[in-house]
Amino acid sequence: MLWDLAGNALDLRSLPHSFQVVTQAPSENVNEYSVFPQVVLGGGWETVVYLLNTSQTPQTLKLEFFSDEGLPLSLPLSGTASNTVDIAVAQRKAIAFPLRTGGPLQQGWFRGKLPVGVKGYVVFRQVVTGREDKESSSLLEKYLTTEALYACDEGDGIVTGAAIANPNPHPITITMEILRDTGMVSEIRSITIPALNKRAFQLNPAGSNYGLFNLKLSANGQLFSPLLLRFTPGFAFSTLPSL
Repeated sequence: MLWDLAGNALDLRSLPHSFQVVTQAPSENVNEYSVFPQVVLGGGWETVVYLLNTSQTPQTLKLEFFSDEGLPLSLPLSGTASNTVDIAVAQRKAIAFPLRTGGPLQQGWFRGKLPVGVKGYVVFRQVVTGREDKESSSLLEKYLTTEALYACDEGDGIVTGAAIANPNPHPITITMEILRDTGMVSEIRSITIPALNKRAFQLNPAGSNYGLFNLKLSANGQLFSPLLLRFTPGFAFSTLPSL
C-alpha cells in the first residue's frame, strides 16, 4: 500500500510507472545487512540481481525477500515458491539472478549479508509490448543512512518519486527540506513511518512544476532506507544518487 503525505492511500499505477520500496528489521543489528529497497516483478516488470565475487575463494550468501508490509514475499525461486534463496558465487566470478514471472505485479525489497569481496548491483526493467524496454540500475549496498541529499529537476514534465523504508522496530519521522533557487529552505515537510513500514509517494503534487531544487532527507539520527526515482513523460526512468 502507498500513502501520500496526508496519510491517504495512493495507487501508483496512475503514475508513469509503478515502484515500491520497503524494508524489514532483522533480529540482528540492521547495520549487518546490505539492503536493496526495490524489487518488482510481474505485471510487465522484472528485477535482475548481479553479484561479483572479487575474492580468491568461493562465497555463499542468502537473500531474503519481503513484501511491502514487511511479510515474507513468496517468489518463484529455484523452482519453488520461497522468500529466501541461497546463492553460491565461485571465486573471481559473476552471476546474474533474474526475478521474473508472468503473473500479477509483486513488489517489495530484499536484504542479505554480503561476504567480504562480494559486490553487486540490481537492474529493474519494465517490458511493454510494442515499446522499447525501459530499465534502471543501482548498486547493491547497505542503502541505510541517517541523512540524504538529492539534486532534483522537475522541468519538462519530469516526475520525482520517493520511497522511504523504516528498518527499525519503532516509528521514525522523516524530515524533508526542499531548497529552491536561492539555496534557502523554502518548504519543510515531515512524514512518520511506523516500525518496519515504508512510504512511497510522488514528491510534488501532480501538475506542479518545481523546476530545479535540492531535497534533504533526515531522521534525527535514525536509520532509514531511501530511493528516489526520476520519471520522464516518455516512460523512461532512472534512479537519483544521494550526494
